[in-house]
Formats: sequence, structure tokens, C-alpha cells
Amino acid sequence: MTYYQQKEQLGTAHAFHCAKDFIDEPYFLALNGDMFFTDPLNDFIRLNRPAIAVYPVKDASRYGRLEIKNGKLISVKEKMAESVPDFINAGVYLFPREVFSWIEKTPLSPRKEYEVTDTIQMMINAGWQFTAYELKGFWRDIAYVLDIEEAQRVAGSVKTE
Repeated sequence: MTYYQQKEQLGTAHAFHCAKDFIDEPYFLALNGDMFFTDPLNDFIRLNRPAIAVYPVKDASRYGRLEIKNGKLISVKEKMAESVPDFINAGVYLFPREVFSWIEKTPLSPRKEYEVTDTIQMMINAGWQFTAYELKGFWRDIAYVLDIEEAQRVAGSVKTE
């Protein structure tokens, strides 16, 4: 296994772009490093086409929301103040190698970062289709100490084969 450290924290798209020289397959799995989930990804990887894992939450106000139609991602919406149930970006992606050229075109966000969601939206606008793959098990964004504690509790109860 090879690890590469993102020296400057310039956003998720920039972090994935740092792996460009290590990718020689037509598709590759990319994961955000600040979440925990229990779903196996065997079927996700077998899709062999652009895909994004999505997860249903009761309160999507903390996250960017996804507009999904017939199993395809239509758009990525920025965080909205209203508290409603919705599907959110789970931080698991199956990218084509071409994503790197799109990352290079991604502008800085208002947060002064290169956001992978902006890259994905640009690709969708250009005709790329991303499959929305629903995670069914436990998923948690690790943002608070309580999130770590809950992930540790769940990890301790997961059975491995």
C-alpha cells in the first residue's frame, strides 16, 4: 500500500489530484478520510463507471445534498439551513481517470479550497453520468468526539469473516 500526504490542505479535489501519478487503471476508488462506514464496497467497485455513494440522513442541513433521478446524480447542492431528510454525499467515489483533467479546471470555492463536489458538478454539466449508490449500513461523518465514540462502538460490534 502506498500513502501520499497532502502537504497543503487545499480541499478534497486537490487531495485526490495528489494521487494522479499513482493511478494507472481506468477507474479508481477514492474515499474521504474523515468518515466511517460498514458497507462492503465490492458491488460499488464492480460498477465500473463513475459513481458516488449516497447516504440517507434525517437532517441534511449539515451536509451538501444530492439531487438524484432514476439512480443518477443530477446535481450537488450546497448546505442549506433547513432541516429535512435527504440523501447526502457519503464521501465514497468511483472516479474515471479523466477526473484529474476536470480537477485541474475546478475553481477555488468561497472557502478557498478545490471541492470535489464542484468537480463532479462540472463533469455532470459536461454530460458525465454518475450512478448514485446507496449505502445501507452504518455511516458517520467524523466531525465531533461523539462521532468518534459512536464509530468505535460500531466498529467493535462489526463481525469480520
